[in-house]
Amino acid sequence: MKNRFKLNYLLILAPVIIWPILWSNGLVPFLPQDWFSDPTRAWWWSFATTIFIFEWLIFLFIRSRMEAGSVSWKDIGLDVSWFSRNRKWLIPYVLFFLVAAVLAPGFLYGEDIPNQGQIIPITAVSWSERLFFVFVSMTAGICEEITFRGIGLTFFSKVLRNKWIPAVVTSLCFVFIHGPFRDWVWFSQYFVIGLLFAIGFLAPKRPRLEILILIHFTVDASLAAFVP
Repeated sequence: MKNRFKLNYLLILAPVIIWPILWSNGLVPFLPQDWFSDPTRAWWWSFATTIFIFEWLIFLFIRSRMEAGSVSWKDIGLDVSWFSRNRKWLIPYVLFFLVAAVLAPGFLYGEDIPNQGQIIPITAVSWSERLFFVFVSMTAGICEEITFRGIGLTFFSKVLRNKWIPAVVTSLCFVFIHGPFRDWVWFSQYFVIGLLFAIGFLAPKRPRLEILILIHFTVDASLAAFVP
């Protein structure tokens, strides 16, 4: 029985470790660029769509392992009913970002839409890209928070019998789902963000993963709605 639970821990934790290794070493195959019609922005659509699909595949794997191990959403700090209870303001909140993403190019660029983001090169630029990126932001909020905070912190804490070592480990993993090492500024930025989210999960008596999902979505969707 004890060995079976150890195996469940390993299977559930696998994406927390394997995902950053694959992504940071360029081992995730991107969708072919010739699948997309705009040759100047096909690289962006390939990049964003690959993220969208890959993160949901990770989510489905985790969900299947949770079901096999009789692990519920509440076991990893997620109250799914919170979203339905708060739908009266959550739906308009998401719609705000969707509408803002569609209108953003007109406000930011006028009629002269650039070939890449002016502040962050991989930022979406056209209204269709920005609209899609809001859905990618929702995907990142759900899948990354469940993986690195919900699963990673919950089960690393059980394995290591410590809450704060897992915070450092999962924050390192969080850094490398954003690509290979670039420089120490880039590394510090994502590590601190990961650590703050980890503290936000571990500090309360009852973890509130749904709140972290909302914050994560808000940060990423703001890139689609407001960043040139």
